[in-house]
Amino acid sequence: MKKVGIITFHNALSYGAALQSYALQKFLDANGIDNDIIDYECDYINKRYKKLLNIDKRNIPKSLAGSVLRAGNKRLNLKLSREFRQKHMRLSPSYNKSTIASCADKYSGFISGSDQVWSPTCAGFDTAYLLDFAKPGQKFSYAASFGVPVIPKEKEPEYKKLLEDFSLISLREQSGEDIVKSVTDKEACMNIDPTLLLKSSQWDKLACNIELKKPYILLFGVLKPKNMVQYAVKLGKEKNLPVYNLTDLHFPKIDGINYIKPVSPDMFIGLIKNAEYVVTNSFHGSAFSIIYHKKFVMELDSYSKRNTRSEELLKMLGIENKEITKDCSPDPDLPVDWVKADEILEAEREKSRLYVGKIKDAIEKAR
Repeated sequence: MKKVGIITFHNALSYGAALQSYALQKFLDANGIDNDIIDYECDYINKRYKKLLNIDKRNIPKSLAGSVLRAGNKRLNLKLSREFRQKHMRLSPSYNKSTIASCADKYSGFISGSDQVWSPTCAGFDTAYLLDFAKPGQKFSYAASFGVPVIPKEKEPEYKKLLEDFSLISLREQSGEDIVKSVTDKEACMNIDPTLLLKSSQWDKLACNIELKKPYILLFGVLKPKNMVQYAVKLGKEKNLPVYNLTDLHFPKIDGINYIKPVSPDMFIGLIKNAEYVVTNSFHGSAFSIIYHKKFVMELDSYSKRNTRSEELLKMLGIENKEITKDCSPDPDLPVDWVKADEILEAEREKSRLYVGKIKDAIEKAR
């Protein structure tokens, strides 16, 4: 069996994107599938990260000031992300849109996912993530996401054409299953995010510590928060603990908050592992809090959208009373039935083991 190529947002400026890429590679390794992460350079993503200043015409002075303040942290984040990939991921040679087709003769199969790799807008609808360069019999996915509940009508024919010759399809959300069925009549399955495929003992091998006053409260958000910052400040006062906010924007300063500059993905794991409490609106903030059995709370509603991924994960694992709202300040010390949650996660890991085993068998038969 030749190698399998994983194509995903491995070089996106996101702790979750980097760590899900790492986790899927490790999970495939453990299940006997030799693989590389395809070092695909998406033009849309590259242009987005090279642009250090993002100006909102609706409020030019404010957006310009914010971009300038973020620029230094963005450079640092790019550097740390690149170093993490080079150290911890097994990458193919670099490819771009004009050269990616040559991969088809070098790999037995390709797995697209996880992340919003099938989004009609994310990454500029780059169809390399839908494996447009691969041959029939080479196309598989793992926990891929469309990122939207429905796809635009005008894109349905292209999705149909690209998805019909996938041998096996695994998705991240129920809405994704519905989309695939509506445009292709193909059956698909749902699988958990790759970060949840690895246990805490496996993440311990990667986690790095940074020097912080312990114990501490970690505040981490990826969407513009509504109430969780105020919640974290209040919790810090109640518990007499410092609050550390991992964010790329350290202005305006808020009393009771200590700011952390961007860290590497392995340090991100260490920050959650060593926290006394975690306050977050991030899916991967919740995922690693669950992996490490942390006392955590979540803001599911942000100014942009509701975090349905985390909401569905908490529901699946039977974890309740975690949501921060304007009128609700959950008690982070309420006990969680971690035995039950771990049993459910282990069943999901087994489901994923069986699925990637089908990929392995399909590739072997096609040789």
